[in-house]
Amino acid sequence: MVNGIKKMRKRSLLLLMPILLLGSFLSLLAISRSQSYLYYERIEFNYDGTTYHANLYHPTKKIDFQDKHPLVIHIHGFSSQKDTDFRGPLELTKRGFYVASVDMPGHGESANSHLLNTDENGELVTTQLCSKLLDKIEKLRIYSKIDEDQIGLLGESFGGYVALMNGLYDDRFKVTITWSAVTDVLKIFKLYEAPGYEFDKDDKELLKENNPVDVMNNGSKQPDNLFLIVHKKDYFYKYNKELQNLTDCKWEVFDYPVSSVSEAHAILHKNLVIKTINWFENKFFDSTSKNGPIQLSYEYNFYLIILTLLASLLTIFSLMIYFSKYLLKNELINIQAPPKKSIATESKTPESSYSLDKKKNIIIFSLSIPIFLSIWILSTLFFGWWASWFLYAPAIIILVYFLVFRKILHKKDQDQEKKFSLKDFFKSEISIRSIAYGAFCSALFLGFYFAFALFQPFLLFYPHNILAVILSLWFVPVYLSTEIFYRKILYPSSSFIKSKKTRTCIISLITIFIQLFLMVYYIMLFLPFNISFVITVAFMFSSLMNGIIYHKTEKIGATLLNTIIIVSIFVGASVSFLLNMYSMFS
Repeated sequence: MVNGIKKMRKRSLLLLMPILLLGSFLSLLAISRSQSYLYYERIEFNYDGTTYHANLYHPTKKIDFQDKHPLVIHIHGFSSQKDTDFRGPLELTKRGFYVASVDMPGHGESANSHLLNTDENGELVTTQLCSKLLDKIEKLRIYSKIDEDQIGLLGESFGGYVALMNGLYDDRFKVTITWSAVTDVLKIFKLYEAPGYEFDKDDKELLKENNPVDVMNNGSKQPDNLFLIVHKKDYFYKYNKELQNLTDCKWEVFDYPVSSVSEAHAILHKNLVIKTINWFENKFFDSTSKNGPIQLSYEYNFYLIILTLLASLLTIFSLMIYFSKYLLKNELINIQAPPKKSIATESKTPESSYSLDKKKNIIIFSLSIPIFLSIWILSTLFFGWWASWFLYAPAIIILVYFLVFRKILHKKDQDQEKKFSLKDFFKSEISIRSIAYGAFCSALFLGFYFAFALFQPFLLFYPHNILAVILSLWFVPVYLSTEIFYRKILYPSSSFIKSKKTRTCIISLITIFIQLFLMVYYIMLFLPFNISFVITVAFMFSSLMNGIIYHKTEKIGATLLNTIIIVSIFVGASVSFLLNMYSMFS
């Protein structure tokens, strides 16, 4: 009785600690957010039959020297979305600006379209997107608080192209700032052309008619108060220089050391934000000091978000462990109480046999990781990334397990081997309680994720159509093969580690290493960083959760269900983007 009470107190304490930690970080994050904006509202606006989405941030600060507030429309870069890079929105709202961050066509919540969509008049949607968003904002009640002479644009990468063209065509935008802008859109789209995926003549003509370096000049044909910001090592530097020569606009060239072109393109330097704020305020307020000193906090906010996410993950793990006692009562009894061996049986198991098994398992454990990675890499090289992902690599891993590892790791007599079937295998890996527990864990994670992503807002991903959901199920062989590797090869071969908890922790660390390794590999091959990162993090989180699920159930059916539910949400969002890329080229 006393031991039971002590265990209950220990379990409650382990649950309470991460919850308190999460509460602390959420409080700090809420305080930090309140210094920038009071709240944000989700805006939908229709353009040529398609719905587009934006977040409108309402500033906390009141501007002392004027009654109304400036408005800046922020446009993200290619393969990103409106709530990924919050540097601009966070720092501008802190200074009294309204900021509307919009999803470009084919991105984020505006996924049911693509970048080359045209309206009924034959105009590129991207060149009118900000104007249509401004039309929507003008109809909102808060527009009475906005100074119509203080409306600007801020665009990153391809969002810089969108800002340039909207600023050119709509004189309501008084200031345009770009970060690493695409200023020659024809050159950029040419990079993505491949045999069978070339742009037709009409598309190229349309792009030429809306190409900044072709249509802008030093006369009146350029956005008002244009400011280009770029890094000298960026691939787009030469095209920004060409546009600057044509327009004689203000520009800033960073030249601090970087390790790659991608790092140069991102311009991860605090002076980028400071110069952006100064340009807006100089043009809107005729002063760079009237609105007070600039105190940046986006780095602090970013670290708080990371700590909050980690605390959320710890809380999810704690809740999974805590509720496993109630959801898996009978399962835990069966797992924790293995059949007793008779004295006669134990006497037939000499120490030398145990030592031999231990050495065998150490060898299998050590070799299985490079074998697993080699299968993915070699299948990609021989069969191509698409076929290797969905067919060859998963099939090879599953076959290697059933034909080789299973026989080595799970010794059975000849009669049992003859009776083996896939049906019996999967039946043994599924139970009602374990499936219910896996579903509970998935719901727990998704509840935390969507609550946080909407509260912040930060990295809200979900599939945008039924086709994306269906195509995300193509990843099921990938999920199955990875779960078989982690739970049926790594876990039993690590039996030389006596503590099951230690084994689960070590395999979790190996999971993180493997996912990061594959992410870097596939980025080097073909996938955009944002897509690779999102899928990798989803896989990583689900795999870490699966370590606990398998530790509690020893059923691969529960871990597979958890992976399918969680990862399909993020894969479906990525598939939506890839479908739009395909439709754009086809």
